[in-house]
Amino acid sequence: MYCHNCGAQILNGAKYCTECGERIARVANSSISTYNDDPLGGTLTVTRNSCGYNDSVPVEVWINNSCGNIVRDGETITIDLSAGQYCVTLKQKGREISTRLVDIRDGANEMISFSVPYHQQSSVYSRGTNTSFSRPAPDPSSYLQPHVQVTQQVVVNNTTNGREKNKWIAFLLCFFLGGIGAHKFYEGRVGQGILYLLTVGLFGVGWLLDTIILLCKPNPYYV
Repeated sequence: MYCHNCGAQILNGAKYCTECGERIARVANSSISTYNDDPLGGTLTVTRNSCGYNDSVPVEVWINNSCGNIVRDGETITIDLSAGQYCVTLKQKGREISTRLVDIRDGANEMISFSVPYHQQSSVYSRGTNTSFSRPAPDPSSYLQPHVQVTQQVVVNNTTNGREKNKWIAFLLCFFLGGIGAHKFYEGRVGQGILYLLTVGLFGVGWLLDTIILLCKPNPYYV
């Protein structure tokens, strides 16, 4: 039996090469299979870094399209897994945060560390080294809507609606001199005043109606 790394001859059944220290792969059907007949599993540690936001919204841990664990703000969970490769996906409210492929074998502890503030920002995956992976964060304005206050002010100024006139002066002019249109001249309606003058208050009908209308108007009124 020979070492597949350095080619040195080793004893049958040996797990490590005595020359280079490489673990010996078992060969079956002309292809490399597992390290031994009963490979040892390991653990997966998922840490959600505390950020003070979204602490009430859990993050689901999906392993090979199956969700069995959640992690909240500042929490760390540990999952025991048998040997093999696993696709680990983190989701919050159905939105994917990150997806990682981890290899659980020989008692190793694979670690996933991530943060979720206002928006989905970068995730970090570590496997016994300082190597990290990140992806760009989307625009936070799509997640956070600013408070909007709308103020509407309506100003009504009656003095701009016309000329101010005294109700009682107009009423007395109409009552006594309405036949010649005196109240119309007082209101500044010269054309109507001339018409009233020529027709004796529209033959008395306009005179009577104006007397009633002026009596019902507020004081002052505007024309």
